[in-house]
Amino acid sequence: FLTFEKLCDRNRTFQESFFIFFTRIIFPCYNPHLIIFALCENIIISCVQILNKPYPFDGHLVRNIKINALVGIFVAFFLIVFGPFGTAQWQDDYKVLKLMGYGVLAFTVPMVLFLIVKWYVDRNHLEQHYKVKHEIIWLLSVLLGIAMANCFYISYIHDIKFTFRLFKYGVMMVMAIGFFPIFARVVLKHNHFLALNTKEAEVLDELAILPLDEEKVNKPTLTLAAENGKDILQIDTSQLLYVESLENYVKIHYIDDVGVQHKVLRSSLTKIEQQVDEDFIVKCHRSFIINLRHVIHVTGNAQGYQMSLSNHESIVPVSRSYGSEILAKMKLLHR
Repeated sequence: FLTFEKLCDRNRTFQESFFIFFTRIIFPCYNPHLIIFALCENIIISCVQILNKPYPFDGHLVRNIKINALVGIFVAFFLIVFGPFGTAQWQDDYKVLKLMGYGVLAFTVPMVLFLIVKWYVDRNHLEQHYKVKHEIIWLLSVLLGIAMANCFYISYIHDIKFTFRLFKYGVMMVMAIGFFPIFARVVLKHNHFLALNTKEAEVLDELAILPLDEEKVNKPTLTLAAENGKDILQIDTSQLLYVESLENYVKIHYIDDVGVQHKVLRSSLTKIEQQVDEDFIVKCHRSFIINLRHVIHVTGNAQGYQMSLSNHESIVPVSRSYGSEILAKMKLLHR
């Protein structure tokens, strides 16, 4: 603003105005420091956006056992074959067995941490709010745990005192081996599921805009009862939007003449699902049941799909494990 005022000053000569224009406006655009600052700012913003992107949380026990077993085998194989960090110079009759111990730790530590998270953290919350930054924090925690375990293991097999220097060495060793595979794993996994889910969501989105096949749409009365059998909600099937699990309760979202209504019943989502005798009201997530009649838009991210409903602002998540069933139901429901 001050520069503009100076340029508009009629008492200044053309040369003075040109000098102000060049030094105050043009030159800063070509100032290397400002360019570097702008680049750093853009990089930071991009990194923050990436860190806050949804990321699939894998809470499947057997799959985690398989993955961590492969990681443990890789670590043992790498140490035995390539002999990094001075292990090639070890003179020990039980060298191979001791190196295999690092592989056992690479399997055991992540599994122990996984079981702790599985038992003490709400899985529904993790699946809905898990992001790239949480995956990175998780993997860094695993690496730190493995490093600590390795330090105690080194102290035991070599009969040396546990020190901070030894701990620092263990952290550097683990980071050197695990950083790039972990970074590559996070990026590739995110991009793979993002592309896959986006493509499948486009198919569902095209189906959602098609008219309903009225011959396949029944409108019976839907009766949903709480565990005590006294609290009951009776509505037409077409009125139901979706049902949301709230630990020991469920929140039922439906529409009536007034608008969108809610009712909370003390019941599990499984028991509510058993009370629904309708082909197009299906479970789409471990915490949600959805009425596919009201789906008007579908998008995809790395975690799965997200469905928008008519007459409602909320977004209902869809897990990949329910994707094939949802697609089949949508094809039957729409022409």
